[in-house]
Amino acid sequence: MKIFMVWLLIIVIGNLIANESQTIDFSIMDTSINPGDNFYRYANGKWLNENSLPEGRSRFGFFDIAENRTNNELILMMQEKTEDTLQKLIAEFYTSGMDTIAIKKTGISALAPQLEMINKISDNPDLTRALAYLQLIGINPLFEIHSPKYWEMRGTHYLYLRQTVTTLENSPDTEIIQQLARAITPSSKKYNLYNLRKLQRAFPNIIWEEYFMILQIEDKKTVIAEPDYFEMISDMLAEYSIAEWKAYLEWKLLDSAESLLKASADRELFVMQTISDCLPELTGHLYTQKYFNNETRQQVHNITSNLQSAFRIRINDKDWLSSKTKKLAVQKIDNFTFKIGEPDFNGSDYAELQIDPAGFLQNVFNSRKLHTINRLQNCGSILKNEEWIVPAHSTNAWYSINRNDITLPAAYINQLFDINNDAATSYAQLATAIAHEMTHSLDDMGRRYNADGKSKKWWKKSEIKYFNILSQKLVNQYDSYILIDTLHVNGKNTLGENIADLGGLNIAYDAYKIATAAEESEILNGFSPDQRFFLAYAQKWRDILSDDLKRQYATGYYHAPPEFRTNGNVYNLDAFYDSFSIEKGKPYKKKENRINIW
Repeated sequence: MKIFMVWLLIIVIGNLIANESQTIDFSIMDTSINPGDNFYRYANGKWLNENSLPEGRSRFGFFDIAENRTNNELILMMQEKTEDTLQKLIAEFYTSGMDTIAIKKTGISALAPQLEMINKISDNPDLTRALAYLQLIGINPLFEIHSPKYWEMRGTHYLYLRQTVTTLENSPDTEIIQQLARAITPSSKKYNLYNLRKLQRAFPNIIWEEYFMILQIEDKKTVIAEPDYFEMISDMLAEYSIAEWKAYLEWKLLDSAESLLKASADRELFVMQTISDCLPELTGHLYTQKYFNNETRQQVHNITSNLQSAFRIRINDKDWLSSKTKKLAVQKIDNFTFKIGEPDFNGSDYAELQIDPAGFLQNVFNSRKLHTINRLQNCGSILKNEEWIVPAHSTNAWYSINRNDITLPAAYINQLFDINNDAATSYAQLATAIAHEMTHSLDDMGRRYNADGKSKKWWKKSEIKYFNILSQKLVNQYDSYILIDTLHVNGKNTLGENIADLGGLNIAYDAYKIATAAEESEILNGFSPDQRFFLAYAQKWRDILSDDLKRQYATGYYHAPPEFRTNGNVYNLDAFYDSFSIEKGKPYKKKENRINIW
């Protein structure tokens, strides 16, 4: 009854505010702080003071809260039982994962078909077929199929194989494992293309015809990431006995299946993530059907259109670019493909998938096999612009430098956008993120590629020199930020992302002004729309970091920490100073010292 009353109250309140725009959260601000001194803490100070890191976590903030919401949506979607064939398939898969009693009772007997296959290995062709089959079901004893986003080469999909990293931790002490664990073979050339004849000559003890037959691949051209490693494992296949390889594969199978068989602390989350990994396209499609609509898609399309308009204007305003370079840069912006929501989906791909409500482990293997075979069908095919490299429930956006396109999955949009948000919030939170990806097309790496995604020199030397001068100013700015103790942000490592952040905020603000040109300025809680734009941007970055994570930011991260992704950008924008009437403050910059690249 209590739960019902809570939901009733939510529905009533929801109906009361349904026609009102949502805006920033004024309750988390600390207005005792001068916005000219630390805008990040001015916008988020109360929230930062009242929250702490959850146990075992290194960070907690806006995106963690949004990620939890997405996870809960996916769990609810998988729990829903309907007569729809695909929804029923997912629901039964989920039911099988939640049936821990049946999983425990069945135990490793669920692996009987795989163990029997390993036991029957008698020679190298058998061993190769077993290696290929295990890859199909998501187990990689020696090498693995790289992520699809790395398959592209010369405009064509090729199978891309790379080393599987083996560790000694929790591993039996065998010579095979010891040798694999010692294999560290960094290669400066990661894309080494082989045809079948070359593969068989270079790595003769892997029977490649058998391997491709199991994977059902017709075009056998293959990219090998680490040839030295593959030479080593080819030699190992001849060096060690069949009995030793059978023992290794049996251990690898049991070790890989252990996490699926044992109980997990948060079973719902574990099962959801397992199914999501096994059937990413289907999971994304069902998520989109339930949580993403055409109205949202259209509004996002409108935002991208305004962003392109704003970016064109900003490019043409750069007096350090020649007319020719401006024209080519604008052409690159005009050539963007925005992939919004989800990719094309073919439900017939799942017609042969067998799901047993009482057989979780076999369901995992069957699903992995289907997914792997489906994606391997692309091998040898020409790259198509409409292809996606991530599913619709991904919570990140992507700019592809080779395709010159931007992927905006449904779940990512949902984390940053609500159709009831006011324009200031929508443009500050979602549009800045989209414009960030757009700016990557002209950052320190993107500028080296043309509108067709081809590597080409199309800037004058003088333009490159001036761009580098501006970039160095940004490097110096971020180098000055202290993370913890004496450790500073690495301005050089984070340069590409910092250029994208700064350009993204500038472009999104201009696009916001285009979108609201005909609207009256509405003051809410004493704040103008422009002020709410910058506050919404800062609130998106609220985050609590552990000291260890702050130290990691000093060396291994390509993004600056959230506080500096706010303050490092807003204090470079004239519009920010004008909005809050800032004339002084600790990070205050004179107009001529404000960095403006895009």
